[in-house]
Amino acid sequence: MDLLVFFAQHPGEVLSRDLILSAVWPHAYVTDSVLQSAVSTLRKAFGDAPRQSRFLETIPKRGYRLLADSAARRRVLAVLPFENLTGDAEQGWLADGITDGLTHSLGLRAEFKVISRSSIRAMDNTRHTPNELAQILDVDFVLEGTLTRAETRWVLRARLADTADNSYVWSATEDIDLDDLFAAEERLARGVCAHLLANPADDEEEGPLSEPVVPNETVEDYLRGRFYWNKLDHTYFSRALACFQNAAARSPTFAPAYVGIADVWGAYGYWGKKPVAQVSAQIDEAVSLAKAADPHNPEVLAIEAAYAFHYEWRWAKARGLLEDALRLNPSYAHAHLLMALLLGTLGDPTALDTIERARRLDPLSAPPAFAQVMCLCGQARYAEAMQCVDRLLELHPDFPPGWEIKAELLWQLDERQACLIEARLWAHDEEISKVLGGSSYDRTRLLDVVQVLQDRQAYTSPRMTARLCSLGGAPAAALDIIRAAVGEKDLLQVDFVAMNPAFAAMRELPGYAQLSKAIGITERNLIKS
Repeated sequence: MDLLVFFAQHPGEVLSRDLILSAVWPHAYVTDSVLQSAVSTLRKAFGDAPRQSRFLETIPKRGYRLLADSAARRRVLAVLPFENLTGDAEQGWLADGITDGLTHSLGLRAEFKVISRSSIRAMDNTRHTPNELAQILDVDFVLEGTLTRAETRWVLRARLADTADNSYVWSATEDIDLDDLFAAEERLARGVCAHLLANPADDEEEGPLSEPVVPNETVEDYLRGRFYWNKLDHTYFSRALACFQNAAARSPTFAPAYVGIADVWGAYGYWGKKPVAQVSAQIDEAVSLAKAADPHNPEVLAIEAAYAFHYEWRWAKARGLLEDALRLNPSYAHAHLLMALLLGTLGDPTALDTIERARRLDPLSAPPAFAQVMCLCGQARYAEAMQCVDRLLELHPDFPPGWEIKAELLWQLDERQACLIEARLWAHDEEISKVLGGSSYDRTRLLDVVQVLQDRQAYTSPRMTARLCSLGGAPAAALDIIRAAVGEKDLLQVDFVAMNPAFAAMRELPGYAQLSKAIGITERNLIKS
């Protein structure tokens, strides 16, 4: 029955065997044969034939899919940006933080899917009716609200709309101080659940509120940090970091502050803004402090998983942590994204099914769309990847990684067009633009760019220099750079190396297979230890 319920909650989705086992038997070790036996029992009960399925389809090497319609499909919610009606534009950070907090609180409920905040943020400046949002985001309900000021206190007003007929079906008001904000978000989330659940008493069984009282100043520092971090622009990283550090200094047991610190330092290293050696200790310390403060927080589990994946290359540990995070918050789009990149790095064909779950939860955001392109490239499905990257850039024309991977795809298909896109990538650098010499050049000029970068005193990510060498016709040199980076632990973008089309020629070299084996990039390492 547990297996049937799980299938019924995910109609039409390809569910991997590992995902099913971890969801249906979370506290026991069971083999594939147990799952196969349970599936066989369900098929017999429904009179379904394995080879001509009307109910439950087997997808070779990927998993199973429920073909039948299901009334138990999890309803989909979206939390719209709370409107700042305080008359003070500077309070935007608080309205933004409330939206994030409610998205997180509702995402912890397994009965619902909650659209990621980043997709909602993409529509911050656009007004839509609930019914229009249903068409854009495929949601059943939207939660909207306002933030106002009443003397020294804050007033939160929230109301829930049914997108089927634009009717408002629930509302609530919270009159609070900042130190009660997290508990107020939890009360609002419980109110939404009590209205939507078939048996409201189910939600009341959660017991008393466990949200800690966090001092006003800590809440303000943390939410300001998230406000800057959510811009996803490295020019704001230092402001976000300072805010998170202030929050941690004020409240040393406040885990979200340490998650923010690890996020910022991780982004510096992952995107090549700083050498990994300069950031790894800060990431490790922040992750350790977050774990000590709240070891069962899904965001803490996900940031620890990211560190195990990108820095430690401990694949089974990373996967186990992500599975735990997703059990706690099934709507955590970023955890689904990390899982997809992990599976893609290790060559698991279910990576695309996993990223599809992230994209359903975060349909308008650039990172899940980019991860989908990466996973397609990892399976050498370049034509599909090009179609996806074009859709990505149509929605996010200022997303640099999208243009970079488009250039890399074009280097394999159309050198003339590749020159145009590659020149665009370096348009901000006058010296390199001169080296490239315009929009039509031989790919070997990319090796001249490598020389320019090496002659400079500034740090350049080894992933970038290896990318240029591989694309420029020197894959052996690229492999030498990656091998040295692995030896020096100066490589967080191992997923790029394993899947990115720039490294396709390098991955054909015998030395790459040896390197992959040395750091464990192999599908057998998907098995949870």
